[in-house]
Amino acid sequence: MQVFTASNPNYEEQVKIGFARQNVMNAIGAYLMKIAPGQVEIALNFRGDLTQQHEYLHAGIVTIIADSACGFAAYSLMPENSEILTVEYKVNFMSPARGEKFTATGRVIKPGRTLTVCAGEVAAIDGEVSKTIAVIQTTMMRLVEGDERQIGRARHDADDFESRLIRAEVELAPGSAAKRQERKLSREEQLCFI
Repeated sequence: MQVFTASNPNYEEQVKIGFARQNVMNAIGAYLMKIAPGQVEIALNFRGDLTQQHEYLHAGIVTIIADSACGFAAYSLMPENSEILTVEYKVNFMSPARGEKFTATGRVIKPGRTLTVCAGEVAAIDGEVSKTIAVIQTTMMRLVEGDERQIGRARHDADDFESRLIRAEVELAPGSAAKRQERKLSREEQLCFI
């Protein structure tokens, strides 16, 4: 595993502040377990009100803690005047989310000036047994704190990418573009803030 050095000497405090600003973490009862340059671990105790119909922890909750762990891992390596934004992720669920406690570990794979690639996993802990139930790969984007123009550019880039993708689908398979247009997400849904 690669060892990173934080450019912000206050990275740990900044991660704690950013985490505390996420209302969803408080709502689901998640908490920080570990903060290191390029790596963050978030934990969550099982709660019945966070389950799906089969009484497993809901996949959306698993994804929330995995995405946030990766986002804060990337954030830990960024300069002081930074904000972080998830621009994409892919999750593989490997087992039902069954356990007493869940830990999401996010690690930076490739840091960049603007984009950072991270990977992570979520483990279900039941007694002394820990089992990986999901893995995630994310791309995080650094924003300069307070620069609304940069956020606007990110939204414009997402729209431009969506338009190009739809044009390509029309050329390859006309029916798939119509289906994609029907389920097109709003800008806010495309860009998930963490």
